[in-house]
Order: sequence, then structure tokens, then C-alpha cells
Amino acid sequence: LERGAPMADNDLIVVSFTGNDQTFKVLLDACDETRVLQVRDTSQKGLLHFSLTGLAYLKRSTSCHLKSVDLAIEAKCDPWAEDKRSLEFKREG
Repeated sequence: LERGAPMADNDLIVVSFTGNDQTFKVLLDACDETRVLQVRDTSQKGLLHFSLTGLAYLKRSTSCHLKSVDLAIEAKCDPWAEDKRSLEFKREG
């Protein structure tokens, strides 16, 4: 990212799901709130959903997954706000 590498939405989705909390933090720090809330898969699921779902599969330690959930919440991926803002962005876009 420091050298200008592009970040795809899928990068954020994969690291949130796999509980890669350190990389998730780096990617979230490189995003503004608008970008974080716009990240969706084809079913319109956001980053908080993927962080929580990943916790069920435990690709890493429980603490890593819980940190990823915390990071998603800190990034304003609150389920109510995330859904509301996503709809607002869709209407504006």
C-alpha cells in the first residue's frame, strides 16, 4: 500500500473473514469510512458480517478473530449504521 498498490474490496473481505487482524488493521487504516461501509459481496454482506462469520470457522486463534470483530466495529461497521449508510450510498451512486 505504501508503494501505491491497489486494494480490492475482496482483500478486506478475506482478511476480515480469516481473522488476520494485523493486516485488517493496516487495510482499514488505509480506508476512509465511506470505503469501509461500501465494501460488500454479491449478497450485500459487509465487513462486520465476515468478521463474525470467520469467528465460527477459526482460521486463526480466537483472539485474532475477536480483534478483527473489534476492528470492524471501531471502523463503524455497526450493523444498523452499516446497512443504513450502504443504502444511502447506493441511492447517491
